[in-house]
Amino acid sequence: MAFSCFSHRKQKEKVEFVCSDSYEPYCSIIATYFKSATYLINHFHVSRKHS
Repeated sequence: MAFSCFSHRKQKEKVEFVCSDSYEPYCSIIATYFKSATYLINHFHVSRKHS
């Protein structure tokens, strides 16, 4: 769902989880607009640091 769908503060406060990749602009937007939501990184975008 697009961020513009959450135009009212009460709607934003009801969002419990946001899932996306770890792209910095997405992280910033989520931190700004969905402060009470838990941010989940999509597992398809996570790479192993150690083999």
